[in-house]
Amino acid sequence: SKAVKSNLNPKYIRVFISGRISTPGVINVPKSATLSDAIEIAGGPKVIRGKTTFIRYKTDGSLDQRLVSPKRGKRGSLNNPYLKSGDIIRVGKGPLGTVTEVLSEITAPLAGAYTLYSIQEDILD
Repeated sequence: SKAVKSNLNPKYIRVFISGRISTPGVINVPKSATLSDAIEIAGGPKVIRGKTTFIRYKTDGSLDQRLVSPKRGKRGSLNNPYLKSGDIIRVGKGPLGTVTEVLSEITAPLAGAYTLYSIQEDILD
């Protein structure tokens, strides 16, 4: 009990979650939380999403980065690991999200040029 009170053995850990998630950012999760628990605590994934990337820095300085399917893995498995403080979770975009982003980047300059042209036409009329 002294260790818990001294915060040497905290009740919660902090992880970072980003991407196609309802509330991305740094979140506090219970020490016994898994990757799927963190996704649910962050408000759950958005409807159209891609694969989930799990990133952890190991004690030797190397990086553990892998694509996971948290819904398919049972608690503590490779697809749904128990989390450690500092873990990073990224819920990716699906194919539709990628296509939409590319189309947005292509059409944004055209939309700006059309708006400028419309303003110029209104001024001259």
